[in-house]
Amino acid sequence: MRQADALTKEYLSNNEIFADIFNYLIYDGQQRILPDNLIERDTSEITLPLGKRGELATIQKFRDILKGCITKEYKNTLYVLFGIENQSHIHYAMPVRNMLYDAINYSAQINEKTKQYRKVRKQNSGFKETTEEFLSGWHPEDRLIPVITVTIYFGNDEWDAAKSLQEMFSEADESLKKFLPDYKLHLISCNNISDFTKFHTEFGRLMHILKVVSDERKMDTLLSDSDYSAFSVTAAQIINTFTGLHFSIPEKEETINMRNAWTDHKESGRREGFNEATINHTQRMYKAGISLEVIAEVIEKPVTEVEKILSNDLIH
Repeated sequence: MRQADALTKEYLSNNEIFADIFNYLIYDGQQRILPDNLIERDTSEITLPLGKRGELATIQKFRDILKGCITKEYKNTLYVLFGIENQSHIHYAMPVRNMLYDAINYSAQINEKTKQYRKVRKQNSGFKETTEEFLSGWHPEDRLIPVITVTIYFGNDEWDAAKSLQEMFSEADESLKKFLPDYKLHLISCNNISDFTKFHTEFGRLMHILKVVSDERKMDTLLSDSDYSAFSVTAAQIINTFTGLHFSIPEKEETINMRNAWTDHKESGRREGFNEATINHTQRMYKAGISLEVIAEVIEKPVTEVEKILSNDLIH
């Protein structure tokens, strides 16, 4: 679990991949968020809301990844916070978890603004504000920095958990439901991506492999595409971790040839499938003059597999 978390955090922290994910989520793959415009932010979310008796009650949570982004929209320069939560397993309370991260961040922004006004008052005795502004610690013209959090699920099971806060409530009539808040879970998993070409980095190809890896024919077809041949070592490690495969990863190399690794994996699997009894039985039938076609029917394997069993590599 810790190894998987460390791998995915390292991988998704890459600015190019991080930007690619949010361009897919927000702009349908258009390259609007630039990697160079991303700024690392502290992943600890902390706020100090007042308790019932006026005492401070610290709330602190730690995100996986948080980055600030300067972007332009309709000639206006905007600053937005983007967060990623990576999941190895389905989390059935994810909407509440992400909502809490965002809410704490908004609360911390208000607290920071309150501190700024407190400092201004000390430095400038002529600073004017209304009673309501003083008590709020927030002025009408102040604005929050938007926070958008996305969950990346690396499993290939269907996400059967709630995708919004309202889905987690018990059943309520429509009149009541109108007054209940909602929080939408932004989810990216291999099974909810319909067009992998909307990604412009290796991340899309990685998710595509995670989607089809259990189907040998689909993997063969996918890896026949030259775009799917080279993968980073970290991506290959993620595939190994989340699929149970054991692609051979060369030491001190930055990339891996996925087509070769897949071919080696299949060969290894076939060799392991030839148990000693099957090999001995096949050899005896062959020495007795039985045709390869008949042997194949007896051991319930293709003729090509019979030929491999009879090859010197397998016999010795």
